[in-house]
Amino acid sequence: MPIDADIGDYITEDLIQSVSVQSRQEEIFSMSDSKLDGFQPGSPGDVYQKTLLPHQSEMAHNHLAFIQARHHALQDASTVIEMQMQIAEKMLGKESGGETPLLREKTPCKPAASENLKTDSPMFNKDQLEEFASGNVELCFGEDYAVYRGRRLPRIPNGDLLLMSRILDITGTRGVFDKEPRLVAEYDVPVDAWFYADDLNQNMAPYAVLMEIALQPCGFLSAYLGSTLATPHVDYYFRNLDGRGQFLNDSDVRGKTICNRVKLLSSISLRGIIMQRYQFALECEGISFYEGEATFGYFTADALAAQVGLDKGQSVSPNFRQYSQDMIALPVPYKDQLHGLDYCAFSPKGGRYGKGYTYGESNIDPDAWFFHRHFHQDPVMPGSLGIDMIYQALELSLRTIWESGGRSGQSLKLFYGSKHELSWAYRGQVRPNNKHIAIALHIKELSTNTHGTIAVIEASLWVDDLRIYEVKNLEVRLGPT
Repeated sequence: MPIDADIGDYITEDLIQSVSVQSRQEEIFSMSDSKLDGFQPGSPGDVYQKTLLPHQSEMAHNHLAFIQARHHALQDASTVIEMQMQIAEKMLGKESGGETPLLREKTPCKPAASENLKTDSPMFNKDQLEEFASGNVELCFGEDYAVYRGRRLPRIPNGDLLLMSRILDITGTRGVFDKEPRLVAEYDVPVDAWFYADDLNQNMAPYAVLMEIALQPCGFLSAYLGSTLATPHVDYYFRNLDGRGQFLNDSDVRGKTICNRVKLLSSISLRGIIMQRYQFALECEGISFYEGEATFGYFTADALAAQVGLDKGQSVSPNFRQYSQDMIALPVPYKDQLHGLDYCAFSPKGGRYGKGYTYGESNIDPDAWFFHRHFHQDPVMPGSLGIDMIYQALELSLRTIWESGGRSGQSLKLFYGSKHELSWAYRGQVRPNNKHIAIALHIKELSTNTHGTIAVIEASLWVDDLRIYEVKNLEVRLGPT
């Protein structure tokens, strides 16, 4: 990555200087007394021997010490970047091995379905959230953000994709990022929410919606802390890079209030890139049901344009023919705000593990609804919608497996698995100028019993032949209600 490459260049330059200075120092030190003998007192040679030579030697020694110290400092900086950010492959040291305690203390969430929700005075109300989403950001965060008047700035989603109702509390100070700032947010789930059009989800919200509820407060906390205010001249774009999440139980959230506790775990800013890692924990009626971590970054347009995907710029196809044995075209019942597939096919014996392979496609509409909602003046498809497209393809495949056992005609429900921790990685983006999306799913584990068909999969998403999303350990169960 550019940061590591630049530091490597500096280190190489310092090594060359160090060798040059050390050679000169050794040359001075090697001038023996025999070479300097015979000078008359007061002669130029005598003055050089008694005054200039020791001074030059000391200067060379000091400069060598400076070069060596700078060299070691840059080596240390390179190590810090690699350990803290892991910017090339592992972001911000997520694989350090330790688990961060969950956020289940301090500010209590309001009781679900309470009549006084709208009359209470939260720290930030829905009107202020909407100003940050697509209006006057100063009406949300104050005059510090006047530097962005007339300019684009990183925002949260708006309209149907704004899935926060209020911010109850923030523990943190603007400009201070190393004290683990915290935020408590709430979202009132409508009984007739637009995302409940799919009967399979019933009381459980679609995964894309739960991801947005979990991640949007991270972006709000980042803006509240003033992450970009130290460099207001830089035109930043805010992106989720990767994360992990695990369901603890199925939770009926329809018509109830979801509380999200968010904590900033780490933040680092180097050479025009800001990287931050957050923890989130969702609960409903006092019961935790989804938790995890996510990494975000602030990037320039040039940095985003230079993204090379998950395969270092190589065009790696979905291997449709290699993994497709006896492909069955599956009927795609409809296409709406969450269900974006145009085509889906399934091979019961295909894939890396021989337990099933699903391939799907979608044509990109440059005027798609989500480009207007995510984000204002920065149209990009939410990564959560890409993951929900994978869920849609998997649901169609599992329905085929279930019905192949003579169980057709039953009313089915989709359950999120709680035995595996799902992880995702994004190394590219879907913009209005892109044309085509492809997805490929490989079933790793598969079992069927009277309770339903359970699957654990790996999946990837391509945009215009570049693999940009990767999902691991996605677990679901499709079974009778």
